[in-house]
Amino acid sequence: MKKRFVQNLFLLLFLNLLIKPVWILGIDRQVQNILGEEAYGLYFSLFSLGLLVQVLQDLGINNFNNRHMAQNEQLFHYYFPKIFTLKITLNVLAFAVLMLVGLALGYGANSLKLLAIILVNQSLLSLVLFIRSNLGGLHLFKKDRIISVLDRLIAIITVGALLVVPALTDLLSIKMFVLSQTVAYFITLLVGVQFLFGTKIKLKFRFSMPFAVSIIKQSLPYALLILMMFVYTRTDAVMIERIHPNGQYETGVYAKGFRILDALNMISYLFAVLLLPMFSRMIKNNEDLSPLANTAIRLLLFPMVSAVAIGVIFKEYWMVLLYWNTDQYQTFIFALTLLNAIPMAMVYIFGTLLTAGGKLKWLNIVAVLGVLLNISLNLYLIPTHGALGATYATILTQFVTAAVQVIIAIVIFKVKIPSTLQFQSAVFFGLLLFGIIIHYYLKLSDFMGITFLSLWSIALFFLSGIFKISEVRNILESRR
Repeated sequence: MKKRFVQNLFLLLFLNLLIKPVWILGIDRQVQNILGEEAYGLYFSLFSLGLLVQVLQDLGINNFNNRHMAQNEQLFHYYFPKIFTLKITLNVLAFAVLMLVGLALGYGANSLKLLAIILVNQSLLSLVLFIRSNLGGLHLFKKDRIISVLDRLIAIITVGALLVVPALTDLLSIKMFVLSQTVAYFITLLVGVQFLFGTKIKLKFRFSMPFAVSIIKQSLPYALLILMMFVYTRTDAVMIERIHPNGQYETGVYAKGFRILDALNMISYLFAVLLLPMFSRMIKNNEDLSPLANTAIRLLLFPMVSAVAIGVIFKEYWMVLLYWNTDQYQTFIFALTLLNAIPMAMVYIFGTLLTAGGKLKWLNIVAVLGVLLNISLNLYLIPTHGALGATYATILTQFVTAAVQVIIAIVIFKVKIPSTLQFQSAVFFGLLLFGIIIHYYLKLSDFMGITFLSLWSIALFFLSGIFKISEVRNILESRR
């Protein structure tokens, strides 16, 4: 199972690192540069609010379905058509609820129109994620890999045309930016459904109220968890835009740091996509979870720490490289925001393990802690400190909740961190710090410093024993 995880992970990472950074750093970033902080800040706030569609429409069904399909593949014919019909029904209800929320928050007519399109996008994306939960649960990882990048590939083509084709550049606006994503999600959904129909045929779609009630009851703990995690990770953008005197600008500034955090979290999320069905099946078969958990730690945590260190040390370089307009305030927020990638990576490993094991009670307790801590800090800090206040609140919340989840997962599932890995960790972090000191001592330029620390980190990855060259060779030979 560990070798299969590594093999599929490498292919999934390759495809996503080939496509999604182009979207985040090339397309999405350029749209903000052209349209400005205030226009993009409004979009980012509405987008964060729109993510609630996935919570209300999903109600935890995707996580439940992924785990359930991994353990009961033979029930696909029975569950898929009924759940898919249920999710479409929930989509309509979620759309209506969030439009009312937008009215209650005082958004104007133009903002509400933009919110409506964003809600449609999130509805389509939630259905795509449901398709992916089935592909992952059935261990159809190749098809899941295609779906994981298809929406962004199409969006890159459509929005990219607005950015580079002279005849189309005048059409670029936030509305066209959002509509281009609508096209991408719709096509991806059609392809995903075709993948499943090509694997499991003769599906009859119908709505069943008793089935819907039964599924919602079983998935409500997941829904509560997702809702609370959304509150302490995404509502900060909405709160900045609504309660700060210069809300749209501050939200745009916050989005600059959050964009790179999203890029780093994309990698962590891909780990979770593969880990959830694998952990679920291993738990059902009473297998030892430690080898797979330790492999995930080695492959995710250490590179993530290196990436965050390089991002923080060279924060001015990255900000000037990425954005047309920047200052020390924006750069400081950018650096602080990157720190969240480390605890989030641990959550994507150990939170996924708790989810696979059905330990929703513990996850919900941690989520309640996160909500109370984050909302309290945001209400206190945002009115006077804006994006910086939200950044402080997010860092503290993420580190606290991650630490608690790791401890709970290790205790419940008796995950053992071997002494060799602990020693390798000490060697890795110690030598990484030594490399940073060398960089400052030699007074290297930003470009040379980034190159040096990147190569130094890669070397440490092998020299410390975190990942062995023999393992790379075995993986490549098994692929051939």
